[in-house]
Amino acid sequence: MKTNIVGIIIALILTFVGMLSVYAQDTKVSEVRKVDAFSSIEITSVGTIYFT
Repeated sequence: MKTNIVGIIIALILTFVGMLSVYAQDTKVSEVRKVDAFSSIEITSVGTIYFT
């Protein structure tokens, strides 16, 4: 009986964490800046932008 309750609690926790990750996927961050002073913009990956 104890193992069933522990298993159910673990399953509920994992389900909750899974639902949080699904809702977090639609989160978007945007930032607008003037880039006139830069000669080039190098984008190496999502979230990493080097202004040179």
